[in-house]
Amino acid sequence: MALALRPAAAATAQPGDTAEFLILGVEFKGTADANEPYIDEGDKVEAYAFYPDTIRVQKGQTVTIHFLGVNGGGGHPVNIENYVPDVFRFYRNQTVTKTFVADQAGVFAITCYDHQPSMNGFLIVEEPLAAPSAALGLTSTALLGLQAALFVGALVLVLLAWRRGQA
Repeated sequence: MALALRPAAAATAQPGDTAEFLILGVEFKGTADANEPYIDEGDKVEAYAFYPDTIRVQKGQTVTIHFLGVNGGGGHPVNIENYVPDVFRFYRNQTVTKTFVADQAGVFAITCYDHQPSMNGFLIVEEPLAAPSAALGLTSTALLGLQAALFVGALVLVLLAWRRGQA
């Protein structure tokens, strides 16, 4: 199965729509060189993180998240506040899938308990937007036309004033 990192589905999502994501558990590593102001030369620097660290869905969507371990031989004990409260663990070269219905709007923490303070993420559940009505589309078009007319009118006035100043 091929998965792609992608933004959340359309803002007009309806209950039953599905949003699917891949979150990687990665470790960023490096070795300090002589120019590091706060780290001694040769020291190892590392931090674990989720990638991506934030996903957005619409309330009512079925959400499927595949957690894939890229690094972290000891695994990552994780939960998703409100939606997957029991801690589950995923390991390097292993995918664990969690599916739930996003039935409460808000911002919810995705936490790896072994790799704090850096390995945190967020699930943002937004209220779905209503589909725009035809009347709203006409109103928007009329307002855009009015804005264009006002801009052109203002531009004409500026050009006339400038021309008078030249005479």
